[in-house]
Amino acid sequence: MAERRFGGVDVLVNNAGIFAPKPFLDHIEADYDRFAGTILKGKFFMVQAAAKAMKARGGGAIVQTGSMWALQAVAATPSSAYSVANAGVHQMVKNLAIELAADRIRINAVAPAVVETPVYGTFIAADQVASVLAGFHAFHPLGRIGQPKDVVGAKLFLASHEADWITGTILPVDGGAMAGR
Repeated sequence: MAERRFGGVDVLVNNAGIFAPKPFLDHIEADYDRFAGTILKGKFFMVQAAAKAMKARGGGAIVQTGSMWALQAVAATPSSAYSVANAGVHQMVKNLAIELAADRIRINAVAPAVVETPVYGTFIAADQVASVLAGFHAFHPLGRIGQPKDVVGAKLFLASHEADWITGTILPVDGGAMAGR
């Protein structure tokens, strides 16, 4: 559709995801399938479609949304199925950076920590979201949770020609959370 409407695909920002902390022993197979299907399978096939279009056009840039939870477990938010799916996204970035380089297609990912997005309202009561998120300010050395604009800037950079020599990178965009872990 993008090829038809815009004449080609130059950039893909792949941002599909779900999040719902749950202890490992409480997961059922449907939980795993939901996380793996949405986060990993969805991104895998979206990248495949975009890469085909980019190859025909002579190259492009792909930016995946991964997660800090795929780099570091967080006790306050047990998220094994979510983390496993995002670790797959991170590994896909590394593998495809090598595989797609000859076609001048770059692929990178950002790995955000806690960012204020509507996803928290999917498992926290609406009247409690603000106070729950405020409890995570201290988790980030910069003293606050992220805002969408914090992640957007990193994605725009990775998609831009200023990042033409960057591929296969997982960039923590986390207010310093990974620095102390």
